[in-house]
Amino acid sequence: MKKVSIIIPVYNVEAYIEDCIASVMAQDYEQLEVLVVDDCTPDQSISIVEKMINAYEGSHTYRIIRHVKNGGLSAARNSGLHEALGELIYFLDSDDYICERAISSLVELYNQTQASIVVGNLKIVDHQTGEVVRNSIQLPLSYYFFDSLRDLYACREIVEMDLNGIAWNKLIEKNFLLENNLFFDIGMLFEDDIWSYKVYCCKPKIAVSSIPTYVYRMRPSSIMTTFTEHHFYSSVKCADIAILYGHHVQQSSDHWFVINGIERYIIGALYKSFDKVKSKDTYSRLYRRYRKKHRPSFELWSNLHVPLATKVKSLHYLLPCILGEKLLLCFLKRQQKIMRKLYPHQAALPTIELSDSFWNEIE
Repeated sequence: MKKVSIIIPVYNVEAYIEDCIASVMAQDYEQLEVLVVDDCTPDQSISIVEKMINAYEGSHTYRIIRHVKNGGLSAARNSGLHEALGELIYFLDSDDYICERAISSLVELYNQTQASIVVGNLKIVDHQTGEVVRNSIQLPLSYYFFDSLRDLYACREIVEMDLNGIAWNKLIEKNFLLENNLFFDIGMLFEDDIWSYKVYCCKPKIAVSSIPTYVYRMRPSSIMTTFTEHHFYSSVKCADIAILYGHHVQQSSDHWFVINGIERYIIGALYKSFDKVKSKDTYSRLYRRYRKKHRPSFELWSNLHVPLATKVKSLHYLLPCILGEKLLLCFLKRQQKIMRKLYPHQAALPTIELSDSFWNEIE
């Protein structure tokens, strides 16, 4: 029986942490190590955890890892990964909780498929009322197995589950993470999204269970209600990481996924530079920066699996820099009109002024 390490970063979650830990203590899987990472939380979260651990009489082992200073979610997860003794890793956010037999059902599917990553179904609830916002997706099969991302993205039911951009609710082989250096990038937002991109670039075998294993609490902080320089900085750095990582691993992965991911992050950062930053020079400066960093191969347009929308938006690479910059801006302006209709709350967010040190910080 393989040992599973559950990693739970803790910061300002005293209203939710008891439910989280109680759901772990109720698991029937015996070979379970639980690493609670105290990221210098200023509230009573850790006191609650300590009381629960002291009263626990089951077979699981519990450890509290204490940070000397607050490092953020990525640093907390990395600390847990460094300390984990289990052969399988499971990230759990401390404001969420897991279902009965969640770990057992995921391990059973892992033993059956030997997948690098085993993903469970999930439901979303309101953080205050507990009312279901989105129930678990009803899947026709008990589980799905994919040895390529092409097959995964061709499966409509799995795409509807929206597995991208999240680290939690995945049982992952620790060796897969360590051998591919899949730690979280520190000091930026959107850490789950860029981490997921790096994980999928390494061509994991993925098994998806129809059994609900995770309950995600929808909180006000889960929705973007502001846009700051740090948000923009994180978007730019995500694109930088995608370029570097994608170029490094593309020979051993689903190449179309790498290509599409790089362009998605670049266009995302450029869109924010045009839509959310006051200075008109920001878009032009950032565009020229990416033209120097990244020149895609012709496979961007010839690969049948790269989405048509990505191919069209990337036509600017075929033009001289000045003309390419203008062409992409035309696409982004059209995208802006669509986005403002679909997400009016984001359109209402004020634009920002960049600090004088911004360009030095991103280099």
